[in-house]
Amino acid sequence: VVLYLNGPDRGKAEPYLDALVAEGDSNAAFALVDVYLTSDRRDQAVALLQTLAAKKESFGVATLRLASLEYVAGRTLSDAMRANPAMRVFVAN
Repeated sequence: VVLYLNGPDRGKAEPYLDALVAEGDSNAAFALVDVYLTSDRRDQAVALLQTLAAKKESFGVATLRLASLEYVAGRTLSDAMRANPAMRVFVAN
């Protein structure tokens, strides 16, 4: 999987990452988010990040990644918090 992720054929890592994500591996989930983003599948990346943001152990990183996607899309912090209620908790803390 690492060789695929670091090479030109990142998409070939997807089935392996899917299997690891199905087993609950959050590191694999973040790698899969990157695969989605590099293959122009932002909606799938956002959906997976929202799932990760719902888990205590990956909440912070997932929420920051969601915020960065909102920023790149030209949205303000207020817009981002409306789009993803989990960010309200993160910003409040």
